[in-house]
Amino acid sequence: MVQAMSSESEDKAKQQAMIVQKERAIEQNYRAFKKLLPALIEQHPDKFALMRDEVPIAFYDTARDAYIAGLDKFADGLFSVQEITARKIHLGWFSHAAHNPSA
Repeated sequence: MVQAMSSESEDKAKQQAMIVQKERAIEQNYRAFKKLLPALIEQHPDKFALMRDEVPIAFYDTARDAYIAGLDKFADGLFSVQEITARKIHLGWFSHAAHNPSA
């Protein structure tokens, strides 16, 4: 019984570490994406970029296609999908749900 509880604790710790790793990858990809955005708008307007390790890997017509490709290519889930557009997008309450490390 004690060993099962220990295993559950280890699994939860691994899951939490993976969540943190994914959040970090998304944040890093987004920072890189913002820097690349002016060039991407000219080269790939209205597409969706599949990002990995701060690099655009491929471009797709829909967010769904980019996401599915990300799942196929990166089993660890360490990728993000960014829309290449010049227009500002309001995400409603999601735009206020940013991670706050000081909280």
